[in-house]
Amino acid sequence: MNDFNAIDDFIDDTSFRNWVLRNDAESGLSWNKWLTENPEKLEVFNEAKAVLLELDLPGNDWNAEKERVLHQKIQQKINKKTIPLHPKQKKSNEYAIHRYGAKAAVITFLLIVSVVGFLQLKKSTEKEIDHRAMLQEGAKWITKSNPKGQKSKIHLPDGSTVILNAESQIRFKNDFGKADRDIFLNGESFFEVAQDSLLPFRVFSGELVTTALGTSFNINSYDKNRVNVQLATGQVKVFKEELESESLLLQPGEEVIMEGHGPMRKRNFDRQTAFLWKDGTLKFTDVSFSEFKITLERWYGVEIRFKGTPSSTIAISGEFKDKYLSNVLESLGFAYGFDFEIAQKKVTITFK
Repeated sequence: MNDFNAIDDFIDDTSFRNWVLRNDAESGLSWNKWLTENPEKLEVFNEAKAVLLELDLPGNDWNAEKERVLHQKIQQKINKKTIPLHPKQKKSNEYAIHRYGAKAAVITFLLIVSVVGFLQLKKSTEKEIDHRAMLQEGAKWITKSNPKGQKSKIHLPDGSTVILNAESQIRFKNDFGKADRDIFLNGESFFEVAQDSLLPFRVFSGELVTTALGTSFNINSYDKNRVNVQLATGQVKVFKEELESESLLLQPGEEVIMEGHGPMRKRNFDRQTAFLWKDGTLKFTDVSFSEFKITLERWYGVEIRFKGTPSSTIAISGEFKDKYLSNVLESLGFAYGFDFEIAQKKVTITFK
Protein backbone atom coordinates (compact mmCIF):
# COMPACT_ATOMS: atom_id res chain seq x y z
CA MET A 1 0.00 0.00 0.00
CA ASN A 2 1.20 3.57 -0.66
CA ASP A 3 1.29 6.36 1.94
CA PHE A 4 -2.40 7.32 1.54
CA ASN A 5 -2.10 10.94 2.59
CA ALA A 6 -4.95 12.37 0.47
CA ILE A 7 -8.41 11.37 -0.67
CA ASP A 8 -7.22 10.60 -4.20
CA ASP A 9 -4.77 8.02 -2.86
CA PHE A 10 -7.68 5.99 -1.50
CA ILE A 11 -9.91 6.57 -4.53
CA ASP A 12 -7.16 5.32 -6.86
CA ASP A 13 -6.74 2.06 -4.92
CA THR A 14 -8.69 -0.90 -6.36
CA SER A 15 -8.93 -2.81 -3.08
CA PHE A 16 -10.32 0.27 -1.28
CA ARG A 17 -13.03 0.69 -3.93
CA ASN A 18 -13.84 -3.03 -3.82
CA TRP A 19 -14.29 -2.87 -0.07
CA VAL A 20 -16.42 0.29 0.05
CA LEU A 21 -18.55 -0.32 -3.05
CA ARG A 22 -18.63 -4.11 -3.29
CA ASN A 23 -18.31 -5.16 0.38
CA ASP A 24 -15.37 -7.38 -0.58
CA ALA A 25 -14.53 -9.40 2.57
CA GLU A 26 -10.84 -9.94 1.80
CA SER A 27 -10.28 -6.24 1.11
CA GLY A 28 -12.20 -5.39 4.26
CA LEU A 29 -9.86 -7.43 6.45
CA SER A 30 -6.85 -5.75 4.87
CA TRP A 31 -8.22 -2.22 5.36
CA ASN A 32 -9.36 -2.82 8.94
CA LYS A 33 -5.83 -3.97 9.74
CA TRP A 34 -4.36 -0.92 7.95
CA LEU A 35 -6.63 1.44 9.89
CA THR A 36 -5.55 -0.13 13.17
CA GLU A 37 -1.92 0.49 12.23
CA ASN A 38 -2.54 4.05 10.96
CA PRO A 39 -5.07 5.68 13.35
CA GLU A 40 -3.74 9.16 12.58
CA LYS A 41 -5.17 8.87 9.05
CA LEU A 42 -8.72 8.10 10.17
CA GLU A 43 -10.05 11.51 9.08
CA VAL A 44 -8.91 11.36 5.46
CA PHE A 45 -9.82 7.65 5.37
CA ASN A 46 -13.44 8.41 6.34
CA GLU A 47 -13.61 11.33 3.90
CA ALA A 48 -12.55 9.06 1.06
CA LYS A 49 -15.10 6.45 2.09
CA ALA A 50 -17.86 9.07 2.22
CA VAL A 51 -16.93 10.28 -1.27
CA LEU A 52 -17.17 6.77 -2.71
CA LEU A 53 -20.49 6.09 -1.01
CA GLU A 54 -21.92 9.29 -2.44
CA LEU A 55 -20.51 8.37 -5.84
CA ASP A 56 -21.96 4.88 -5.56
CA LEU A 57 -20.56 3.69 -8.88
CA PRO A 58 -19.07 0.20 -8.38
CA GLY A 59 -16.17 -0.73 -10.61
CA ASN A 60 -12.49 -1.44 -10.68
CA ASP A 61 -11.46 1.19 -13.21
CA TRP A 62 -11.85 4.92 -13.67
CA ASN A 63 -12.52 4.87 -17.37
CA ALA A 64 -12.45 8.02 -19.48
CA GLU A 65 -16.13 7.97 -20.41
CA LYS A 66 -17.23 7.71 -16.76
CA GLU A 67 -14.99 10.65 -15.85
CA ARG A 68 -16.23 12.74 -18.76
CA VAL A 69 -19.93 12.27 -17.92
CA LEU A 70 -19.48 12.85 -14.21
CA HIS A 71 -17.30 15.86 -14.81
CA GLN A 72 -19.95 17.41 -17.04
CA LYS A 73 -22.72 16.91 -14.48
CA ILE A 74 -20.71 18.20 -11.58
CA GLN A 75 -19.45 21.24 -13.42
CA GLN A 76 -23.05 22.23 -14.12
CA LYS A 77 -23.76 22.18 -10.38
CA ILE A 78 -20.69 24.03 -9.18
CA ASN A 79 -20.59 26.49 -12.10
CA LYS A 80 -17.05 25.43 -12.96
CA LYS A 81 -15.65 26.66 -9.65
CA THR A 82 -12.60 24.83 -8.27
CA ILE A 83 -12.40 23.91 -4.60
CA PRO A 84 -9.40 22.23 -2.89
CA LEU A 85 -9.68 18.53 -2.13
CA HIS A 86 -8.30 18.82 1.36
CA PRO A 87 -7.19 21.71 3.63
CA LYS A 88 -3.55 20.69 3.21
CA GLN A 89 -3.83 21.06 -0.58
CA LYS A 90 -5.03 24.68 -0.80
CA LYS A 91 -1.70 26.00 -2.10
CA SER A 92 -1.39 23.31 -4.73
CA ASN A 93 -5.00 23.21 -5.89
CA GLU A 94 -4.28 24.35 -9.43
CA TYR A 95 -1.67 21.63 -9.81
CA ALA A 96 -4.08 19.03 -8.43
CA ILE A 97 -6.80 19.99 -10.87
CA HIS A 98 -4.36 19.92 -13.74
CA ARG A 99 -3.04 16.53 -12.69
CA TYR A 100 -6.28 14.78 -12.04
CA GLY A 101 -8.61 16.56 -14.44
CA ALA A 102 -12.14 15.34 -14.39
CA LYS A 103 -11.59 12.96 -11.49
CA ALA A 104 -10.55 15.83 -9.21
CA ALA A 105 -13.75 17.70 -10.04
CA VAL A 106 -15.76 14.62 -9.16
CA ILE A 107 -14.04 14.24 -5.82
CA THR A 108 -14.23 17.92 -4.82
CA PHE A 109 -17.95 18.20 -5.37
CA LEU A 110 -18.74 14.92 -3.67
CA LEU A 111 -16.58 15.84 -0.71
CA ILE A 112 -18.74 18.92 -0.18
CA VAL A 113 -21.83 16.72 -0.30
CA SER A 114 -20.36 14.28 2.23
CA VAL A 115 -19.32 17.06 4.64
CA VAL A 116 -22.78 18.62 4.52
CA GLY A 117 -24.27 15.19 5.15
CA PHE A 118 -21.99 14.66 8.13
CA LEU A 119 -22.98 18.01 9.69
CA GLN A 120 -26.65 17.16 9.24
CA LEU A 121 -26.08 13.76 10.86
CA LYS A 122 -24.23 15.32 13.81
CA LYS A 123 -27.10 17.72 14.37
CA SER A 124 -29.72 14.98 14.24
CA THR A 125 -27.90 12.71 16.69
CA GLU A 126 -28.00 15.46 19.31
CA LYS A 127 -31.78 15.23 19.40
CA GLU A 128 -33.86 12.64 21.22
CA ILE A 129 -34.32 9.41 19.29
CA ASP A 130 -37.81 9.10 17.87
CA HIS A 131 -37.94 6.20 15.46
CA ARG A 132 -41.62 6.82 14.82
CA ALA A 133 -40.64 10.03 13.03
CA MET A 134 -38.44 7.93 10.77
CA LEU A 135 -41.48 6.07 9.50
CA GLN A 136 -42.69 9.10 7.61
CA GLU A 137 -44.75 8.73 4.47
CA GLY A 138 -42.69 8.55 1.33
CA ALA A 139 -39.63 6.91 2.92
CA LYS A 140 -38.41 3.91 0.96
CA TRP A 141 -37.80 0.84 3.10
CA ILE A 142 -36.20 -2.52 2.50
CA THR A 143 -37.63 -5.48 4.39
CA LYS A 144 -35.92 -8.84 4.85
CA SER A 145 -37.88 -11.60 6.58
CA ASN A 146 -37.86 -15.35 7.14
CA PRO A 147 -40.84 -17.67 7.64
CA LYS A 148 -40.76 -20.48 10.17
CA GLY A 149 -38.18 -23.13 9.33
CA GLN A 150 -35.81 -20.79 7.46
CA LYS A 151 -32.69 -18.80 8.34
CA SER A 152 -30.68 -16.45 6.12
CA LYS A 153 -27.50 -14.38 5.96
CA ILE A 154 -27.93 -10.78 4.78
CA HIS A 155 -25.09 -8.52 3.63
CA LEU A 156 -25.83 -4.85 4.32
CA PRO A 157 -24.57 -1.98 2.11
CA ASP A 158 -22.10 -0.80 4.80
CA GLY A 159 -20.29 -4.16 4.92
CA SER A 160 -22.12 -5.43 8.01
CA THR A 161 -23.71 -8.88 8.10
CA VAL A 162 -26.99 -10.00 9.64
CA ILE A 163 -27.79 -13.64 10.38
CA LEU A 164 -31.58 -13.60 10.54
CA ASN A 165 -33.31 -16.37 12.47
CA ALA A 166 -36.58 -18.06 11.53
CA GLU A 167 -39.84 -16.11 11.90
CA SER A 168 -37.87 -12.86 12.08
CA GLN A 169 -37.77 -9.58 10.18
CA ILE A 170 -35.50 -6.56 9.78
CA ARG A 171 -36.32 -3.24 8.10
CA PHE A 172 -33.97 -0.45 7.01
CA LYS A 173 -34.04 2.52 4.65
CA ASN A 174 -32.78 2.16 1.09
CA ASP A 175 -29.97 4.67 1.74
CA PHE A 176 -28.64 2.61 4.67
CA GLY A 177 -24.99 3.42 5.35
CA LYS A 178 -25.16 6.94 3.92
CA ALA A 179 -27.29 9.03 6.28
CA ASP A 180 -27.64 6.49 9.09
CA ARG A 181 -27.30 2.80 9.96
CA ASP A 182 -30.64 2.19 11.72
CA ILE A 183 -32.37 -1.21 11.67
CA PHE A 184 -35.72 -2.27 13.12
CA LEU A 185 -35.88 -5.89 14.32
CA ASN A 186 -38.74 -8.24 15.07
CA GLY A 187 -37.57 -11.69 16.16
CA GLU A 188 -33.92 -12.68 16.49
CA SER A 189 -30.73 -11.72 14.64
CA PHE A 190 -26.99 -11.92 15.09
CA PHE A 191 -25.20 -8.77 13.89
CA GLU A 192 -21.59 -8.51 12.72
CA VAL A 193 -21.08 -4.75 12.44
CA ALA A 194 -18.56 -3.12 10.09
CA GLN A 195 -16.55 -0.33 11.68
CA ASP A 196 -17.60 3.23 10.89
CA SER A 197 -16.64 5.98 13.34
CA LEU A 198 -19.03 8.49 11.71
CA LEU A 199 -22.22 6.44 11.61
CA PRO A 200 -23.18 4.40 14.69
CA PHE A 201 -25.04 1.15 13.98
CA ARG A 202 -28.38 1.20 15.82
CA VAL A 203 -30.90 -1.63 16.26
CA PHE A 204 -34.42 -0.83 17.49
CA SER A 205 -36.04 -3.87 19.14
CA GLY A 206 -39.13 -3.38 21.27
CA GLU A 207 -38.37 -0.48 23.61
CA LEU A 208 -34.61 -1.01 23.49
CA VAL A 209 -32.01 0.65 21.28
CA THR A 210 -28.63 -1.04 20.84
CA THR A 211 -25.81 1.17 19.51
CA ALA A 212 -22.45 -0.06 18.19
CA LEU A 213 -19.57 1.17 16.02
CA GLY A 214 -17.83 -2.11 15.12
CA THR A 215 -18.77 -5.26 17.00
CA SER A 216 -20.93 -8.40 16.98
CA PHE A 217 -23.99 -9.10 19.11
CA ASN A 218 -27.26 -11.03 19.26
CA ILE A 219 -30.74 -9.63 19.91
CA ASN A 220 -33.78 -11.79 20.71
CA SER A 221 -37.12 -9.96 20.67
CA TYR A 222 -39.51 -12.78 19.75
CA ASP A 223 -41.47 -12.05 22.93
CA LYS A 224 -42.56 -8.41 22.85
CA ASN A 225 -42.49 -8.43 26.66
CA ARG A 226 -38.91 -9.67 26.88
CA VAL A 227 -35.92 -8.34 24.91
CA ASN A 228 -32.44 -9.83 25.30
CA VAL A 229 -29.19 -8.29 23.97
CA GLN A 230 -26.01 -10.42 24.17
CA LEU A 231 -22.57 -9.06 23.23
CA ALA A 232 -20.07 -11.35 21.48
CA THR A 233 -17.25 -8.92 20.62
CA GLY A 234 -16.48 -5.20 20.91
CA GLN A 235 -18.71 -2.91 22.96
CA VAL A 236 -22.33 -1.76 22.68
CA LYS A 237 -24.56 0.72 24.45
CA VAL A 238 -28.13 -0.31 25.28
CA PHE A 239 -30.87 2.06 26.41
CA LYS A 240 -34.61 2.60 26.37
CA GLU A 241 -35.84 4.98 23.72
CA GLU A 242 -35.70 8.60 24.88
CA LEU A 243 -33.72 7.52 27.99
CA GLU A 244 -30.20 7.41 26.54
CA SER A 245 -28.82 9.02 29.71
CA GLU A 246 -29.65 5.78 31.57
CA SER A 247 -27.79 3.54 29.13
CA LEU A 248 -25.82 0.40 29.99
CA LEU A 249 -22.44 -0.43 28.41
CA LEU A 250 -21.82 -4.09 27.64
CA GLN A 251 -18.50 -5.91 27.46
CA PRO A 252 -18.12 -9.29 25.65
CA GLY A 253 -19.93 -11.99 27.61
CA GLU A 254 -22.46 -9.57 29.13
CA GLU A 255 -26.16 -9.33 28.30
CA VAL A 256 -29.07 -6.99 28.96
CA ILE A 257 -32.56 -8.31 29.66
CA MET A 258 -35.68 -6.17 29.84
CA GLU A 259 -39.06 -7.65 30.70
CA GLY A 260 -42.24 -5.70 30.05
CA HIS A 261 -41.75 -2.03 30.87
CA GLY A 262 -39.46 -2.85 33.76
CA PRO A 263 -35.83 -1.80 34.26
CA MET A 264 -32.94 -3.18 32.23
CA ARG A 265 -30.87 -5.86 33.96
CA LYS A 266 -27.25 -6.66 33.12
CA ARG A 267 -25.59 -10.01 33.77
CA ASN A 268 -23.07 -12.49 32.33
CA PHE A 269 -23.91 -15.31 29.91
CA ASP A 270 -22.16 -18.33 28.35
CA ARG A 271 -20.72 -17.33 24.97
CA GLN A 272 -19.92 -20.97 24.18
CA THR A 273 -23.61 -21.86 23.84
CA ALA A 274 -25.52 -18.60 23.36
CA PHE A 275 -25.06 -18.29 19.59
CA LEU A 276 -25.28 -21.95 18.57
CA TRP A 277 -28.50 -21.33 16.63
CA LYS A 278 -26.73 -19.44 13.85
CA ASP A 279 -24.52 -22.48 13.17
CA GLY A 280 -27.43 -24.93 12.94
CA THR A 281 -27.40 -26.22 16.53
CA LEU A 282 -30.69 -26.50 18.40
CA LYS A 283 -30.20 -26.37 22.18
CA PHE A 284 -32.68 -26.67 25.05
CA THR A 285 -31.68 -25.89 28.61
CA ASP A 286 -34.36 -26.66 31.20
CA VAL A 287 -37.26 -25.33 29.10
CA SER A 288 -40.96 -26.04 29.57
CA PHE A 289 -43.02 -28.07 27.08
CA SER A 290 -44.74 -24.88 25.88
CA GLU A 291 -41.40 -23.21 25.09
CA PHE A 292 -40.16 -26.47 23.56
CA LYS A 293 -43.21 -26.49 21.24
CA ILE A 294 -42.77 -22.86 20.14
CA THR A 295 -39.07 -23.36 19.40
CA LEU A 296 -39.63 -26.53 17.32
CA GLU A 297 -42.42 -24.87 15.32
CA ARG A 298 -40.19 -21.92 14.52
CA TRP A 299 -37.08 -24.02 13.80
CA TYR A 300 -38.69 -26.60 11.51
CA GLY A 301 -41.69 -24.64 10.17
CA VAL A 302 -44.30 -27.06 11.48
CA GLU A 303 -47.49 -26.94 13.54
CA ILE A 304 -47.47 -28.99 16.75
CA ARG A 305 -50.43 -30.08 18.86
CA PHE A 306 -50.45 -31.98 22.14
CA LYS A 307 -52.62 -34.96 23.05
CA GLY A 308 -52.87 -35.14 26.78
CA THR A 309 -51.25 -32.80 29.26
CA PRO A 310 -47.51 -32.61 29.78
CA SER A 311 -46.17 -32.55 33.30
CA SER A 312 -45.51 -29.00 34.51
CA THR A 313 -42.51 -30.24 36.52
CA ILE A 314 -40.55 -31.49 33.49
CA ALA A 315 -37.79 -29.25 32.13
CA ILE A 316 -36.39 -30.31 28.75
CA SER A 317 -32.68 -30.23 27.93
CA GLY A 318 -30.83 -31.42 24.85
CA GLU A 319 -28.53 -30.34 22.02
CA PHE A 320 -28.93 -31.26 18.35
CA LYS A 321 -26.64 -30.29 15.47
CA ASP A 322 -28.27 -30.30 11.99
CA LYS A 323 -30.77 -33.01 12.96
CA TYR A 324 -34.08 -33.90 11.32
CA LEU A 325 -37.19 -33.19 13.38
CA SER A 326 -37.87 -36.92 13.65
CA ASN A 327 -34.44 -37.48 15.22
CA VAL A 328 -35.01 -34.74 17.78
CA LEU A 329 -38.47 -36.01 18.75
CA GLU A 330 -37.32 -39.63 18.91
CA SER A 331 -34.49 -38.79 21.31
CA LEU A 332 -36.52 -36.51 23.56
CA GLY A 333 -39.63 -38.70 23.42
CA PHE A 334 -37.67 -41.62 24.86
CA ALA A 335 -36.22 -39.41 27.61
CA TYR A 336 -39.39 -37.52 28.57
CA GLY A 337 -42.10 -40.07 27.89
CA PHE A 338 -44.06 -39.12 24.78
CA ASP A 339 -44.86 -40.53 21.35
CA PHE A 340 -45.11 -38.49 18.16
CA GLU A 341 -46.51 -38.60 14.65
CA ILE A 342 -45.43 -36.41 11.71
CA ALA A 343 -47.80 -35.83 8.77
CA GLN A 344 -46.52 -33.24 6.29
CA LYS A 345 -46.16 -30.02 8.30
CA LYS A 346 -48.35 -31.18 11.21
CA VAL A 347 -46.94 -32.93 14.28
CA THR A 348 -48.88 -34.64 17.04
CA ILE A 349 -47.20 -35.34 20.38
CA THR A 350 -48.99 -37.77 22.66
CA PHE A 351 -48.05 -37.98 26.33
CA LYS A 352 -47.98 -41.44 27.88
